[in-house]
Amino acid sequence: MTNEIFFFTSFYQPTLVNALIKSKNNNKAAAGIPASFKRNKSEFENLLTSRETDVLKGIVNGKTNKEIGLSLSISEKTVRNHLYSLFKKLGVSDRTQAAIISLKHNIVDT
Repeated sequence: MTNEIFFFTSFYQPTLVNALIKSKNNNKAAAGIPASFKRNKSEFENLLTSRETDVLKGIVNGKTNKEIGLSLSISEKTVRNHLYSLFKKLGVSDRTQAAIISLKHNIVDT
């Protein structure tokens, strides 16, 4: 567990990680946690398009928009459009939160 926490705090926003840890330890919802963190996996199954899922997989794997675009044969602008759409659907405001939700709910295979 300690190594997992170190990994998250190294790559993700420390305030979000601390809120997640507090939420898990207290078994309560912590302030600042997006509503999408409280969903279960089945709620995500039909939420994203296959292309949005592909873009999310790129985010989880640490790819830049340019790298995601090259791997999917789409432009960076199209990647940004997909990001906007999936952020809205997941109820998050950045790629870190999207990656954490994806990992927490096993939305994409890494």
